[in-house]
Amino acid sequence: MVKNSRPSGLPGGVLRVVLIDDSSTSGDVLVGALRQSGREVLVERADHEDSLVSLLRGFWPDVVFTTSHAHLGLPAVLAAVRTVRPTVPVIMMATPGDEHRTASWIRAGVEEVVRRDSAGQTAEAVQRAVEVRQPLSRLSPRQIEVLRLITEGMTSREIAARLRLSEKTVETHRSAVAQRLGIRDVAGLVRYSARVGLTSLAPPFDGRRREAGAGLAASPSLARFPGD
Repeated sequence: MVKNSRPSGLPGGVLRVVLIDDSSTSGDVLVGALRQSGREVLVERADHEDSLVSLLRGFWPDVVFTTSHAHLGLPAVLAAVRTVRPTVPVIMMATPGDEHRTASWIRAGVEEVVRRDSAGQTAEAVQRAVEVRQPLSRLSPRQIEVLRLITEGMTSREIAARLRLSEKTVETHRSAVAQRLGIRDVAGLVRYSARVGLTSLAPPFDGRRREAGAGLAASPSLARFPGD
């Protein structure tokens, strides 16, 4: 598995974007809005899970944009990002009339929602999304996984059993997470994890989509970690 983060293209360098959409016009609108902020923008498209996973691993995106009517559904997008590149924010480009879905998207793990007809807000949304995730770059992939399990309410013993580590190793990871994020209590870790999309505040999606997401997250090819 690739390291969990790289130095971001923000604020003045190249901004790498993965776009999940079935319409070519969305990409043009998105690139135009981001380039107005003075950044060089590289955009790659993903239309299915395999291509998204490949881009997350090899393209090093700063942000993933998806749309409310994309063929690749939001549960699969979030599952892939959380598993392969959990420090990357997912931003929804919504069409007018979809505003009533904003709350459910945010609870599911979307960082921000921008309307297609308000593309001028896009660059600011990207800036906010990347900045709030900067502390995650201090964590290793294993520490991010420990953080995720902490926010699910698991004890150190339970985390050790899940990850096949010693309880002492888990405690070391927990201490490092608290120190590097500057958050000492579990409630604070839960709030931060929800804020950056590592954990969801929403009820599970319907059974079919939940199983699809769980299958992706459980895939051995996606769940590899470097040595502890």
